[in-house]
Amino acid sequence: MGWSISTLQPTALLASLGNESADALPPALQSSLARHRENLASMVSALQAAGLDEASIESNLSVLIDSYRAELAVALHHMAGEA
Repeated sequence: MGWSISTLQPTALLASLGNESADALPPALQSSLARHRENLASMVSALQAAGLDEASIESNLSVLIDSYRAELAVALHHMAGEA
């Protein structure tokens, strides 16, 4: 996975979660997505500044991405119950 130095965000994540996709989400999920994108960018920046290589950064990001996956699952389950 490549990292975009100019934005300090994983390029594959940006491609899969572009603004077009985010606009289709309910507002509550849009704010969650924005928060997690900011967290990813901050974490990548900090890990790059610490001198970690790409493989180490990717490994560390998996923890943050897993927490988002869990939060998203709960939100979607809650939304399905409201429908």
